[in-house]
Amino acid sequence: MFFLVLGALFTKAQTTRTDLKINISKLTAHEKDSRIIIEWSADAGDESNYWEVQGSTDGKSFSTIALVLGADPGKAGEQYTFKGKITRPNDIYYRVVHISLTGNEQQQSEIVQVVKQGSLSRIAPGQ
Repeated sequence: MFFLVLGALFTKAQTTRTDLKINISKLTAHEKDSRIIIEWSADAGDESNYWEVQGSTDGKSFSTIALVLGADPGKAGEQYTFKGKITRPNDIYYRVVHISLTGNEQQQSEIVQVVKQGSLSRIAPGQ
C-alpha cells in the first residue's frame, strides 16, 4: 500500500513539473551563405523532450522543418541553435515549439520573419 501511495505522489509531481510554462527568449533567425540559423534561449532546467523548428510561407500555417534534441553544447545554459540548408526557399517565417516529456506541445515562441540577410522582424503569436 505504501508503494502505491508513493507512486501516485511521484506521478503527480512529474505531471506538475512537465506542465510548467517554459519561457522562450532571445529568438533570432537569419540567413547566411544559403543557410538558415535560428537561435533561442529557454528557462534553465526545463524538462524538454525536444524542440520543433517550424517554417511557414504565410506566417499562419506552419510545418516542422527540424527537431532539436538538446541545448547547444558550445554555449552556456539553455541556449539552442538550429543550422540548416534552406530547402524550402519560400519559408520566411519561423517559430520554435517546445515538446514536453509527455509528448505534448507545451509552448510556442513568437514568430520571426527573415526579411533579408542579417535582418529580422518579430510578429506576435497567432497573427
